[in-house]
Amino acid sequence: MRASVSRAVAAAGLLLAAALTSCSHGKKETAAAPPAPPPEPTAAERSQASFQRAAEEQKALGEQQKRVEASHAAVVQAQDQLARAQAQEEQERTKVQQLQQQTSQHLKEGVQQAQRAQSSMAGGNEGLQTVAGSVTQASQTQVAIQTPGGRAMTFSVDSRTRVLIGNDSRSIADVQRGADAQVAYDPTKGGQMSALIIRVMPAGAGAASQGQQQQQNPQQSQVR
Repeated sequence: MRASVSRAVAAAGLLLAAALTSCSHGKKETAAAPPAPPPEPTAAERSQASFQRAAEEQKALGEQQKRVEASHAAVVQAQDQLARAQAQEEQERTKVQQLQQQTSQHLKEGVQQAQRAQSSMAGGNEGLQTVAGSVTQASQTQVAIQTPGGRAMTFSVDSRTRVLIGNDSRSIADVQRGADAQVAYDPTKGGQMSALIIRVMPAGAGAASQGQQQQQNPQQSQVR
């Protein structure tokens, strides 16, 4: 009887040990299994994500379009400034050409006037007389000289009067007191004698020019 009980107890122990071992193996297999994949998004979720990406891309597109428009406006402004600068340059070139033409014309006129004055001083213009002397007064309205013989003569100065320093065309303001000068005038006109040409001689050349003028034109150099 006791032997039967012992065998039964032993068998129960073996069954319990086998059950425990089986439970232990089941737990280990459960812990080692990989995690389950996340659930697939639904159609509504996918649609919402697409709308969000489209909105972000639309925003980026708008910003890029603004940058393109700003760049285009800068290009248009630069082109406009370039066009204005080119037009200004063309105007300045035209002014330069006009000034060059005027300068050339004035130089030509000055040379012609100097040549005519030199010719008149040499007796080339009939009816004109010349007198040489030292300048005692020079203003915008008249010039006075004193001849080597001591005679004082005064001539009116107007817009027709040409003033030469040597052969260079100048103004009456450049005529200095005490300078040697020759004055060409027309004695046939009534009233005060009007100076047509005043030629100031370079330093040291007055006496020589006066002597040469008197030798060439003794009648024109004589003042009645």
